[in-house]
Amino acid sequence: MTRFFALLLLIWPLATLAQEAEPPAGEMTAQEAEDVGFLANLIAENLSGVSRDVDIIGFRGALSSRATVRLLTVADAEGVWLRMEDLTLNWNRSALFGGRVEVEELSAGHITILRAPISEAVAPNPEASAFALPELPVSINIGTLDAARITLGATLLGEEIALSVTGSVALDDGEGTAVVVAQRLDGTVGRFEITGAYSNSTRVLALNMDLTEEPAGIVARLLDLPGQPAVRLTLDGTAPIDDYSADLSIATDGTERIAGAFGLLTTPAPEGGVPGRNFRLDVQGDVTTLIAPEYRDFFGPDVRLAVQGARDGAGALSLSQLEIAAASVELSGSADITADGWPERLALRGRIGAPDGAPVLLPLSGGATSVQSAVLDVQFDGAEGEGWGASFVIEDFDRPGMFIPDLTLQGGGTITRTLPGAPGAFTLDLDYAARGLQLDDPGLAEALGETVSGVISLARSEGGPVSIDALTINGPGIVARAEGTIAGLAERFRVQSSIMLT
Repeated sequence: MTRFFALLLLIWPLATLAQEAEPPAGEMTAQEAEDVGFLANLIAENLSGVSRDVDIIGFRGALSSRATVRLLTVADAEGVWLRMEDLTLNWNRSALFGGRVEVEELSAGHITILRAPISEAVAPNPEASAFALPELPVSINIGTLDAARITLGATLLGEEIALSVTGSVALDDGEGTAVVVAQRLDGTVGRFEITGAYSNSTRVLALNMDLTEEPAGIVARLLDLPGQPAVRLTLDGTAPIDDYSADLSIATDGTERIAGAFGLLTTPAPEGGVPGRNFRLDVQGDVTTLIAPEYRDFFGPDVRLAVQGARDGAGALSLSQLEIAAASVELSGSADITADGWPERLALRGRIGAPDGAPVLLPLSGGATSVQSAVLDVQFDGAEGEGWGASFVIEDFDRPGMFIPDLTLQGGGTITRTLPGAPGAFTLDLDYAARGLQLDDPGLAEALGETVSGVISLARSEGGPVSIDALTINGPGIVARAEGTIAGLAERFRVQSSIMLT
């Protein structure tokens, strides 16, 4: 909503330079009528990516230092999604001639966001430029930014939320500062404060965010935290934006649970190209109070997540580090992915297993599922050839109605790209086997037996459907083979198949 306030702030002064007289109450001059259309059009033009229809009712005071709008609505193809009532701009008109916009008050009595607007597809801009504050012909100083009540519809966050927003904003010669504070008004204590400053000349960003909620707040509900505890999230960092880092922390019920840091580093652009971006995240802590009690042994009291990589200006991703470490799981990997989504290199290794060898309850839905151990290994390096390999071995897979002492999935395939940017293709050929299979369903147990094996063979060329060349099941009481195709998103993944039983 700050963007709407900024638009109104910049538009209204332009409309007030022509005359000094205020029209009689209840009448609108031709100048004010023209201002209404200008205001509506400029707001609509700046709401990029959204179907919009702006309606302004009760516009008064375009020719004075206090301008008001009784109601402003914005609609898309499904109807009105935003209502802004009792808007007020109280400003120093004479300061404009000195190159300053001095606003004593920019306020709204009630803002209602009924739902998210309909988004329109917008093609990405490959020539993205470095971040910079706009250098306007005038300086802006908003002493008081005040929205007495903002109502967020239930479709946005799962329940209707009411809050107030206050703050101040200043922008002068490419340097800006902002302080914004939001507080809930609907009976649940919650406060969000953000303080920021940035300079185009030094390119230093100072950012501090602090979100605090009492029990049963928005964050606890959205994250489904057990018991819905009080939550505090903080982020704090001051550094050049091209080599930015910040500390972050998550606490519940007054105790810090997760802490760490993240960083962003801009890399030089090749000649005629676009700068890239390195990124890193390293957080660690005790998450046992943040997850369901039955899964606390899986994660344990010391969990670490470390990610490091880079994305170049063309969109290619290089993930040099991915590490997840917890009591019963370890996962490490790296990857190089082209701008159009094809892997050039992939390495992923993982293990699940309790230190004492006890069964591990997995954090999965659909019934309690546990394993004695599980080992994953996926490898591909396009520099050494088109072949890739995978292995997945599980011991004592146990879930309601099924127990498998030995489950394996092994094989590989090819990933083929003749030239960068050219259409690619992949194949997958895996053998699977379940040994010692035990099923609660007597009929199914008799049909499958204690050992079931088969193959999974898939292929796809870029732009075409997935071809299921073979999906087989072989057991003492069943032999089956399926073939078919799976279409892409444009055809809603339509499946055509044939199944043969012998």
